[in-house]
Amino acid sequence: MAVINGTTMLLLVDGTTVGCTRSATLNINNDAPDSSCKSSSGWASHILGQRSWDVSFDGLYDPSGAFNFEALFDEIYERDETLIMEFAQVDGTGGGEVYRGNCLITSLSMTADMEQPVTYSGTLTGTGELYKSTVATS
Repeated sequence: MAVINGTTMLLLVDGTTVGCTRSATLNINNDAPDSSCKSSSGWASHILGQRSWDVSFDGLYDPSGAFNFEALFDEIYERDETLIMEFAQVDGTGGGEVYRGNCLITSLSMTADMEQPVTYSGTLTGTGELYKSTVATS
């Protein structure tokens, strides 16, 4: 069994690593609309509906970092609808998995607690298909 170190799974937007992330979660959903009727004998019945995906992430605020909070804010402000998200295993050897798709930034927040590092978090919502492939080199 090959266990992957989570540090090697990076979140990239438009080819640039999202700055100083501490965690990222890729959610893949399959809607299941109710297809129950009177002849279902009191049991719920469902059909497969639309698929969707999103990525939630959080990190440490670094104003000098690449694709940082300011860059994410600018994408929201400019209403950019052409972002490409990649959730990829980048470990220097290649061959790992990469999930890729077009997305929108649908939420972004910053937290500044007393005597703690400033953090930020956000959500990328997929628009269209999520593709899976292999990282050629990393």
